[in-house]
Amino acid sequence: MKALYPSLIALALCACGQTETPPTETPAEPPAVEAEAPVVETPAEAEPVAADLEPLDAVDANYDESWFVDYSWPGEYPSGISIMEDGVVIPARSTPNPDAEFDVSCPIEVGATLHQWNEARVTEDDLHFIAATETISQNVTTAATLTVWPFESEAEEPVTLDIAPGDSVTVIRYYGEGFGAIRMDGVNYQTDLMELYEYLEEDETYVDEHKWVLATCDDADSTRAWMRLDEALETEGTLDTLLTEYGVAEDIPQ
Repeated sequence: MKALYPSLIALALCACGQTETPPTETPAEPPAVEAEAPVVETPAEAEPVAADLEPLDAVDANYDESWFVDYSWPGEYPSGISIMEDGVVIPARSTPNPDAEFDVSCPIEVGATLHQWNEARVTEDDLHFIAATETISQNVTTAATLTVWPFESEAEEPVTLDIAPGDSVTVIRYYGEGFGAIRMDGVNYQTDLMELYEYLEEDETYVDEHKWVLATCDDADSTRAWMRLDEALETEGTLDTLLTEYGVAEDIPQ
């Protein structure tokens, strides 16, 4: 979705001068002219800018249909950004557009751990972790029956999905522990990818993935900024979060 930004309209003001010597005769008062009411045009409804969108929609607006955008970063022990030194300023963006230049310098306090398992920091800084994953479509080579969980279903019980040679299955993201998500015939499912790969042309599906976090900078304005994990970790004084316990991440004591 293309963001529209308001234009600034410059108003030209005219200063009219007077002669030093007034006229000897007072001119007749000009007849009153009824001013016409200005015509005000109603602007077309603008598309919402990134700040007006939910975080997931803001990321999704910057990727085409060959990418899948979803909450949470993947991995059994997902990555995070830990700040190890004073004065760390991470180059960031005001919008999650991977092609945009950095336009925000985002200081983060020493000891902060930006990780989806760090519940205290997630709440304090209103963090949102979103992954944009390049999808890959593969052909099925072997008939099989998969156990899957449809995205749209509220039922906790899985269903079965039959696949056959000639079918096309699109892997849309990875979660962890071998599980991920696929799309088939326009429907999204969660399933065991390790099992699925046995029935596809290739058992390795490396794809590009952008891990975004919407964070609050430690500045006077509490600026909101988007960071990409790979770019943020190039900043001196940062470290990929070291996790010692599953499901738990914390700030680093100072």
